[in-house]
Amino acid sequence: LGPLAVHLEVIGACNLKCSHCFAGALPRNQHPLTLAELDTLFADLASLGSLRLGLTGGEPLLRKDLLDILDLATHHGLHPCLTTNALLLDERLARELGKRPLVWLNVSLEGATARTNDAVRGAGVFDQVMRKLELLREHARFTLAFTLMRDNLAEVEACAALARELGAHTAVFRPLYPVG
Repeated sequence: LGPLAVHLEVIGACNLKCSHCFAGALPRNQHPLTLAELDTLFADLASLGSLRLGLTGGEPLLRKDLLDILDLATHHGLHPCLTTNALLLDERLARELGKRPLVWLNVSLEGATARTNDAVRGAGVFDQVMRKLELLREHARFTLAFTLMRDNLAEVEACAALARELGAHTAVFRPLYPVG
C-alpha cells in the first residue's frame, strides 16, 4: 500500500519571498515535471492507492498548464488540493478552479491583519489577497490556511473569524516546519 496523501511541488518559482517558507532554504528545481511526466506519476500514485494530491510550490499559479495538471490528477482518480497565495488569480482562473472538484483550494495567509501577514509575506500582500478573495468567493469554495508561528498565535480566533467573514469554507492552521 502506497501513501494515501502526496504533496507535490509543481513549480519551484514563487512570486513572494516569505520569511518562513521552506522553499527558500532548499535547492530549487528549475525544471518542473512536464505534463507527460506528471501523467505517468499520477498513474503510478493511483496504482499505489494514493488518494489525495497536494499541489504546492513555489506558487502553483505560475504554471500556465495548472488546469491541465488538475484535470490529469482527477482523471487518474486522485483528489487534488491546491495551495496558493492567490495573487495571480483573475476572473477566468477563479471561474475555472470553481468548475473543478478540488478537495481544497487553500489560500495562504499568516495572520488576521495586514501588520501580521505582511511582516512575513511582504508589504501590501494582505490587502492584495483580500481583493483576490472577493473575486474567488464568487466562483469557488476556498479555505484560508495559516501557518502557526510565535508572532500570530494570539490571532488564532481572529483568523478563524476572518475566514468566516470572507466566506471561506474552513480555516486551517498548520505548524511551521523547520528546514535548512
